[in-house]
Amino acid sequence: MEQSQQDRFKQIEAVLANHAEALKTLGAQLVELAAGHRALAENLNRLVEAMIGLKGGSCARQD
Repeated sequence: MEQSQQDRFKQIEAVLANHAEALKTLGAQLVELAAGHRALAENLNRLVEAMIGLKGGSCARQD
């Protein structure tokens, strides 16, 4: 019984190591995703600012 218990602990250890590696990979992917979202938000801000500038310019011409 002692051997089977040791085998079971080794299996659990291997599963936990796999989970730790998967979590590490997921963390790296989340960092990349956050960077992509930040870049997207910055680009959207520039677009909105440009659109506001265009609208302001067209309003100024109408007055």
